[in-house]
Amino acid sequence: AEDSVLQAFAREHTWVEINQGDTWLPLDPSFPRARIGESYAEATQRFTEPADADFQRLEMKIKVQTGGRAADVGGFSATVADLALQPIALVVETTPVREAAGAAPATPSGGGLFGEAMGGGKAEPEPPKTIGERPLIGVRFTRSLLVGDSPRPVGGTVSLARNAATHVQREWLEFTLTGPGGLRRRFDRVVQQGAVAGVPLDLTARHRRIGITVLSGPGISATTAVVLEAPGRISVLRALTPDPRGLPVLLAELTSRVGVGGFVDIVVPGPHPALPDLLGSGARVLDVDLWCATHEAAGLIDPARELPSPALA
Repeated sequence: AEDSVLQAFAREHTWVEINQGDTWLPLDPSFPRARIGESYAEATQRFTEPADADFQRLEMKIKVQTGGRAADVGGFSATVADLALQPIALVVETTPVREAAGAAPATPSGGGLFGEAMGGGKAEPEPPKTIGERPLIGVRFTRSLLVGDSPRPVGGTVSLARNAATHVQREWLEFTLTGPGGLRRRFDRVVQQGAVAGVPLDLTARHRRIGITVLSGPGISATTAVVLEAPGRISVLRALTPDPRGLPVLLAELTSRVGVGGFVDIVVPGPHPALPDLLGSGARVLDVDLWCATHEAAGLIDPARELPSPALA
């Protein structure tokens, strides 16, 4: 070929071929008007799977803040290919902690975030609540994380009513999506906004279940999306759409998953070229926000190729 740009692109080039016994059938969609069976470069090496650096990876950390300090209590890291369509569930159980029968009034000491590492900080003046003759002295947060059929270790937390330093102020999920070449996108999702300074600790028992699904490349696109699933509702936490055609395909996939009468929540930047197609297919604008950023923040999001976290909206 006479095109020097095409020659430079093809010089370091990776594509897929199917072994048909004595021959290999090239499947290379990287060029305009590409056809099955046409080869645009001579293969020098063949691999049974891509190199590790060519996989997208997703890392999730469960973070808990108490006493003004944040700590990781669990999470996972794996390739998007391994996580795709695997059920991922985080369950947080909040149960009351009662004073032991016949025990003297508790006077917490020491410091820390979890379990037995309770204490430190200024005592609150509010007396503990009671059930019958056994006072409630705090709450215990027990967490479990299941990725596919594999349970992952997650730390628990105990908050004492009289010890503000042990109160859970905030709990959230921090995701990092890393693509080939090291491009990273970070986003988060709040699990709970907890204790507020000066407000008595909430000792109510609760059950929270958060379902997360990773979608990888539906249809013709190379879209990767991390979504939060709840009954009748799916929220897209972050999505990469290198091919703008992938966004309508992604929305159609999510709509089929949520069912009739359900909702799919997405945040789409105005410059995204697929926005007119979305509106034409029945999507509706529920809210409009203005996102302002400096030039130094331009690497946070490509408005023509990505869907940001709802936290940015």
